[in-house]
Amino acid sequence: MRVKLNPDGSLISSEILDQSKMNAGQAYYKILAESALRAVKLCNPLKVPPTEYEKWKEMQLNFDAKEMLKG
Repeated sequence: MRVKLNPDGSLISSEILDQSKMNAGQAYYKILAESALRAVKLCNPLKVPPTEYEKWKEMQLNFDAKEMLKG
């Protein structure tokens, strides 16, 4: 997923990067990806360092389905 943030850590946008899996009938992937999106939105604003905005204003977050299902 890619997230874009304001300097205060509030969410500008978030998106799933691998849309091919979302639309390819892989129901488990779609459910987990949407769950990850909801989690990021629930954490809004994200706790980010007050400095070096250029380094974290846009981030790619990688989620491992195996790790997500362990809980």
